[in-house]
Amino acid sequence: EGIAKAKFEIVKGLSEEGVKVSTIHGNFLEFSKKKSTKNALRIIDIIIDKVYNKTNLELELELLIVG
Repeated sequence: EGIAKAKFEIVKGLSEEGVKVSTIHGNFLEFSKKKSTKNALRIIDIIIDKVYNKTNLELELELLIVG
């Protein structure tokens, strides 16, 4: 549990192109107006890279992306 919590602490508040990782829970994304899936996928890639660079842990995306 400690490692999982640390992963999310690393990215809380991170933002990119109008998509932000929640400061309350690092497993939620917040969108400003009219942002697309492309914006969400970009920040997901940044999160995966940032967590790996800080912890050497590889996150796996648990979403099915269609389209």
